[in-house]
Amino acid sequence: MTDEPLSYRLDQHPAVPVRWCSGGHGPPAVSLRNALVQAHQIKAVDLTPLEHASIMTRVLIPLMIDIFGLPANLDQWGKRWREGLFEAGPIDVYFAEHGKRFDLFHPETPFDQTPGLVAASGETKPTTVLLVTAPSGNNVPLWLPQTDAQAPRLDPLRAFTALETVQAYDTAAIKSAAKGDPAARSGKTTGNPVATLGGLGLVMPLGSSLFETLLLNLPTRKDLPLPTDGVNDSPHWRRPPTGPAWRAEATPAGVLDLLTWQSRRVLLIAEPNTDGEPTVHGAVLAAGDRMKSLPAWDYRTQWRKRSQPRAGQDAHYAVRHQPGRSGWHGLTALLAVNVNTAADEGVRTSHLLAQVGTALEYGLLPADYPLNLLLVGLEYGTQSAVVESVFVDDLPLPIRSLLPDDDLHDALIDVSQQAEALRKTLNNLEYNLRRAAGWSLPPGARAGIHQGNGPGDSLMLRLDGPVRQLLLELQSQPQGLRQALAQWETTAWSMTFTAAEILLNSASPEAFRGRRSSDSHLINVALAETFFYTTLRKILALENERRKARPEQFDKKGED
Repeated sequence: MTDEPLSYRLDQHPAVPVRWCSGGHGPPAVSLRNALVQAHQIKAVDLTPLEHASIMTRVLIPLMIDIFGLPANLDQWGKRWREGLFEAGPIDVYFAEHGKRFDLFHPETPFDQTPGLVAASGETKPTTVLLVTAPSGNNVPLWLPQTDAQAPRLDPLRAFTALETVQAYDTAAIKSAAKGDPAARSGKTTGNPVATLGGLGLVMPLGSSLFETLLLNLPTRKDLPLPTDGVNDSPHWRRPPTGPAWRAEATPAGVLDLLTWQSRRVLLIAEPNTDGEPTVHGAVLAAGDRMKSLPAWDYRTQWRKRSQPRAGQDAHYAVRHQPGRSGWHGLTALLAVNVNTAADEGVRTSHLLAQVGTALEYGLLPADYPLNLLLVGLEYGTQSAVVESVFVDDLPLPIRSLLPDDDLHDALIDVSQQAEALRKTLNNLEYNLRRAAGWSLPPGARAGIHQGNGPGDSLMLRLDGPVRQLLLELQSQPQGLRQALAQWETTAWSMTFTAAEILLNSASPEAFRGRRSSDSHLINVALAETFFYTTLRKILALENERRKARPEQFDKKGED
């Protein structure tokens, strides 16, 4: 081993694990430079969704923007799309000028870190402090047996991924203070918010290659209501490195400042292994810059309007994904490209999805483009100091559904609302059968609307496959809408009918006799069954009409 300082240039050494497009081949991980130059040959970044979101939004997308700039309008965006790749020349010029700032272990300017950072206590944390969903301190997910004492050593590639993920999704509340932080009190800082991506539900369009994905996540300057002209906007690697002090109630200067916001002060602690290669064995992590509020022009998330904002409160807030639900449950909000026509009033989808719809309308994208959405979010608990669950979904989306006047747009919203109505109807059937038997409601149930554990909620899990199949079919064959919807209703009817029959066949003898409610109305199995099937026929009207047209094929309930 030598006494030379550790070094790992992310623009020269493997930094991003990748999957190559069909027919392509290459190393399992590429440098930041090659991730851009070969983006048209790379299928996707090959990381867990949480890490994928962190690397894409915090590094690759701002890199692309800083090198090539924001397109002024959709015409310029379309020109880049048609070029099909990133020119190597500007990328090489950029790294020739700024490449030293991409050294993960540089003694004076370590990438996305604070040089010389020391905890007020003088202690170094194990690497688990960088692994957002791993057990560390009080953040101990019950389903993982790992502890701080088993903290892994991280190679530079893994350390870089962990660094960006903690900058994007770190937990909130009390943090150890850094030496020299003027806001420290008794070696701690309080009131820390979650890191920037933790406060929103990320909606990331995915294309057929990394190049297309990067372009689909590139907003145009014309339609993005930025607070400034962008003159003072830059990524953190083109600004002086941070110190232990941090900004409070700060506002991003623009897209690059927002995307590379340093939510934490971090320093990786590394040493050479037996081969002389850097290995990270610990870290210092402290409070970082606090945003006054997520700017309403943040284009990566959905937004909801507050009905009655309090004094000093923003009129809109970012929509977070709901754990335990598939992404298609929220199609009403995802397809709210026009707030005035959205069924869920006051919701608007991410700016990027609206832009994709406009690109289709202008003929820049084909109507059968295989668009997918990566939806990522964290659920925090106990004052946001621990991670309770991770929401992840990779959802196929027919691109024509992003046109508010297209029949496919309304049809997919109807499918989502039909599924939700079936969930409530099946839960209500169980509720009525319990009332008829004189039983109490199951824990967490209220007026038949269970908290994720009712028969209707189980039905939603079974409907997940048919809905995704419907979305895939309509991606490649949007002209087959009517036939696809008919098949969906047939499948949904059959699954709901089967679930209802199980409930009805297991009804107790007391339920057949029934009970009278406080207003003297009788409820028994027969009435519960009648109410259920009447509602089912209203929800799935197409399938009901099909069955009525051929009564000889179905019994009196409308089943084969």
